[in-house]
Amino acid sequence: MNPDILVTTNRSEVHSFTILICTANRSNEIHVALNSLVSAGIGKTRVVVVDQSETDATQDVIYNYFSSLQLTYIRSKTKGKCAAANLAMRYIKTEFVVMLDDDCAVTPGWSEALIDAMLTHDEVAVVYGTVAPAFSCPGGFIPEYIVPRELIIANWLQKCRARGIGANCAFRKSYVLAIGGFNEDFGPGSRFRSCSDGELSLRCLASGFHIMETPESTVIHYGYRTFAEGRMLAYNAFYGIAASCLQMAFKGHIGAIFVLLDEIITHALWPTIVSIFRLRPTGLSRITGFVGGLLGMSIYTIAGLFGTEDDTRGGPKPILAPQPSRFALTDGV
Repeated sequence: MNPDILVTTNRSEVHSFTILICTANRSNEIHVALNSLVSAGIGKTRVVVVDQSETDATQDVIYNYFSSLQLTYIRSKTKGKCAAANLAMRYIKTEFVVMLDDDCAVTPGWSEALIDAMLTHDEVAVVYGTVAPAFSCPGGFIPEYIVPRELIIANWLQKCRARGIGANCAFRKSYVLAIGGFNEDFGPGSRFRSCSDGELSLRCLASGFHIMETPESTVIHYGYRTFAEGRMLAYNAFYGIAASCLQMAFKGHIGAIFVLLDEIITHALWPTIVSIFRLRPTGLSRITGFVGGLLGMSIYTIAGLFGTEDDTRGGPKPILAPQPSRFALTDGV
């Protein structure tokens, strides 16, 4: 890790963090996260909500929470989760940022565990926690990610043991800015459909930072999906995963090939084969998404070589100077 950008934080600053929620056209879900934060009694902790919705429905819901939460609300014309995260960092003053999905409810100690993991390990740039399903029912599912043990990922082979999902994660702002911010070509609403935090984690590893998982932090996910929606979700997820891994390989980080092979064999091909033998075929969404991501990144990179795309950036750098926090903002970008 580059010593010039090492940040050491005193443990007494454990509560100095910002909660970030990025949302778009989810007025029926945003109350899940906000209600849980109110119930958790987070006190003076700043909550930043970036709203990319096309209507005022989400805004109307959020306004009901100004009296109970320390809210900074940003209404933006930008598109994509990574664009929202980059925009939020113009207004976030704290070093630590905890990201929460709008359809997830927090549990006691959820944020403290994430922050403590980074305070304990100065080299960790991103830390993931457990995302547990709120319920189970026939005809659908809720995406989940269960962290069984504490793990620090310092190289490409170790990355094959940990994947994480952005519904429950935290990062050091200075480290993320040091590698160029979030890559706005990735994540929901972007060119490569998903993998906003996953792509960020790969670039963090490539820059010498570490990634961490902790089982001490849990959020409850209420995002029910039908199996049809799940197939599209899987397609988009593996589209982004393949593209992000191939991007790192194209940039000279050959170790990313190990991650790419693990994803296609362990998480795409093998589950598909198992489902066929069990006479419960899940379809080819993972495999076709993976192939689509490889092709998409290849075309994107070739186009960049001829000057029509810029494949060298890691994502636009946000304005570094924090802007004044207000209850409601409208960003014209």
